[in-house]
Amino acid sequence: MTQAASRICLAAQRLAQHAGQCLFVTLGHGGSPRARYMGALKVDNGMKVFLVCRPGSNKVREIARDPRAQVVLADEPRRRVVTLNGNAYLERSRTVRKKLFTATAPLKLYPAFNNDFGVIRFIPETLEYLDLDIRLEPVIIDLTGRRHCSPKTLKTS
Repeated sequence: MTQAASRICLAAQRLAQHAGQCLFVTLGHGGSPRARYMGALKVDNGMKVFLVCRPGSNKVREIARDPRAQVVLADEPRRRVVTLNGNAYLERSRTVRKKLFTATAPLKLYPAFNNDFGVIRFIPETLEYLDLDIRLEPVIIDLTGRRHCSPKTLKTS
């Protein structure tokens, strides 16, 4: 990864880790997008996003049919936006779910850890970073190394 891409990834990671809320987009029946506003429980250093959900929710059924999804995070004035494209899965590990619950408790919707406390693990493949104070087009970075995205570099003029 180039130095410019590394700087962009670091800025995107900082924004994502402090956003708190996100737009989570899945594919509904017929392939139409289904978006919902959710709390981003945790964003790790690899830009994996963990979201709380009920295991029987529509979003879980949708990612079971087709794991392709998108997570959009923004800063408060909405001048910087991170869009992650990748795949989402229901976290099956009770240990991981318990660890995330303990780290974020108390949650109003989930006052106790039980089988209703579900976690979606979102694994990004591409990152789009938009900073409207610098440029009007997003920079796209392939996080997998499998595709050549030729990311546009940010100009710091």
